[in-house]
Amino acid sequence: MRKVVVLFGPQLNFKNASYGGGSGGYTRNMETYMDEFFSDEFIMSPCFHTVRSGKKTIYNLFLIRFFIDVKRFIESIFSFRKNILVVHILAQYRTATPREFAICFICFLLKIPYLYEIKAGQFDTWYNRTNFLNKRMIKFIISKSSLILCEGKRYIPFVRNIFNKESFYWPNFVPSKEIPKKIEFMPYSLTQSEPLKVCFIGYCYEGKGVFDLVLGSTEFQKKNNVAIELHLVGHESDEFKTFIESSDCKINVIRHGKQEHDQVLAILRSCHLFCLPTRHLGEGHNNSVNEAMMCHKPIICTKNGFLTDILSPSKAIFIEDHGDIRKALEFFVSKPENINRMIDEASEFFLSKLHSDKVIPVLCDFYKEMTK
Repeated sequence: MRKVVVLFGPQLNFKNASYGGGSGGYTRNMETYMDEFFSDEFIMSPCFHTVRSGKKTIYNLFLIRFFIDVKRFIESIFSFRKNILVVHILAQYRTATPREFAICFICFLLKIPYLYEIKAGQFDTWYNRTNFLNKRMIKFIISKSSLILCEGKRYIPFVRNIFNKESFYWPNFVPSKEIPKKIEFMPYSLTQSEPLKVCFIGYCYEGKGVFDLVLGSTEFQKKNNVAIELHLVGHESDEFKTFIESSDCKINVIRHGKQEHDQVLAILRSCHLFCLPTRHLGEGHNNSVNEAMMCHKPIICTKNGFLTDILSPSKAIFIEDHGDIRKALEFFVSKPENINRMIDEASEFFLSKLHSDKVIPVLCDFYKEMTK
């Protein structure tokens, strides 16, 4: 009989989730694990915690959600009690720390080994600034864990120095079934008659640099006589809506809003390049970066967060300042041979490390090691 891995993470297909409420990247991670996990020894069973709604409701209250989540976890544990091998927690920390502490404490009492996967790009900065109680809970979580996985490389020395615990680098990955056949891709080229199609995927707010992307694209079009078609995919902040609707924008901005994942990939494939000019110092490892490499799209991005863990100057066009967006676009259209080499190297790196066929077998080895 195969053993059970209980995966604790956000519920899927929650249409009313508010931004920052556990949707987005975490939900995508949860979905990828559930869809792509394969093993002759283990099965993966989800235990979904609640996700904060954008609507005002009693179910958004901290205590209500806390007790619902703990109740769900206890029910999940006891439904598989004889077959449970390990609990795998997609860690959100921050306001989720009490919930994660409760889950880990239950595992500790029942002698169930657990894996704590630290997501996003703010764990170290948040920990240094948080209160004493949160620090005590995180120290317990880390100290009693059987394995720590880290989305960013800088977390590894941080966890070692602060908690005296070894951890492992664990970047985001995408489903192997989504990888297009290589025959679909042609070397990059841009004819004079077509617009340069630039794609941005993410929450359209100031921290993601999307204001600067609009302004930089406008400046590029004005100085280079190359038409820009800017595709924005994702929820828009009120500030950005006001900005884009009141500005005298000379470029063609196509605002797709929030889309289903298949449609997001279709929009990305239709564009010439992907741009993520994020200002956010706590940027994690965006799934959209993996998807851009997967779809053979050149990448323009800043060096914030974990982006340099994945990319390098030979795999992406880095911008140091948001004023460099125009220069990056000029490099893109003027150096097609360099761009094609960049695309090939990024694609080879992606295929070697960042999809489920490569990742899931390693995860199963971790599960085996945890229970020795």
